[in-house]
Amino acid sequence: MDSITEPTTIRGGAHREAPARRHVPVSMGSPRFRRAEPAGFLVTDIWFPPRTVIPHHTHARPVLGVMLEGGFEDTFSRRTIEPTAGHVFTEPGEEGHANRVGGAGARVLVLQPDPGDRELLEVAGDALDEIGTARLPAVVDAAWRLTREIARPDDLSDLAMEALALEMLVSAGRSAKTGSEPGWLRRVDEMIGDGFRTPLHVADIADEVGVHRGHLARVYREHRGLAVSDHIRRLRLAWAAERLADSHDEVSSIAIRAGFADQSHLTRAFTRRFGVPPARYRDLHGAGKP
Repeated sequence: MDSITEPTTIRGGAHREAPARRHVPVSMGSPRFRRAEPAGFLVTDIWFPPRTVIPHHTHARPVLGVMLEGGFEDTFSRRTIEPTAGHVFTEPGEEGHANRVGGAGARVLVLQPDPGDRELLEVAGDALDEIGTARLPAVVDAAWRLTREIARPDDLSDLAMEALALEMLVSAGRSAKTGSEPGWLRRVDEMIGDGFRTPLHVADIADEVGVHRGHLARVYREHRGLAVSDHIRRLRLAWAAERLADSHDEVSSIAIRAGFADQSHLTRAFTRRFGVPPARYRDLHGAGKP
């Protein structure tokens, strides 16, 4: 990534209006990125410094991302994914989430098709409608080739980038049609997303979806990359971080409403997670901060 020293933009196809103000670009929090706009797509090659924390936000367009190096946590209201190098991940457009970059930083190639282009959405199928992560070697290979086109453009780069972007979208769409994830996992995600701030027990969730609690625990970790309890804790911390940034509520009140026993419990977990205590996080990311 040493070659990426400043933001640059390559434009191909029609100019698009800027997204609504409440949305942010996928490069938010990155000091180094390159962007290209082949017809129908927005493509961004991004580097995030180690341990960068990006507070709750949304993007106007859906995301097909490829983690090229490093990794980060992507926390949504209903689940958390942790793509690492070689993983492809998806985020529906306008889906609120927060990110926490790992100790090695993260280099990501993000493909965002025009949500108004029905043909592109048909190519993607269901791939961009769900939060998910998977290993798709064909998509990763195309992403690396895209980064080279962005870094060294010539008079054929727009055409080459459009072809590679379509290749990535087709591969992801085909994979979504043949996925092997059990259907009851979506119900588990819904239960956790709806109730993570209340007492939740794996046995109760397992009874609701009709599987043994041991089977649920194993399959959940296999497909989601973390234990149910860890996911619940991270959602609570993400919710608390959002309230700290967007409100002037007392930390003690946020702690109780997030599902923690008290303020000291929140402070210990929050500091382990974000590297700073809640009050300091509010100083850094609270309303009115850049």
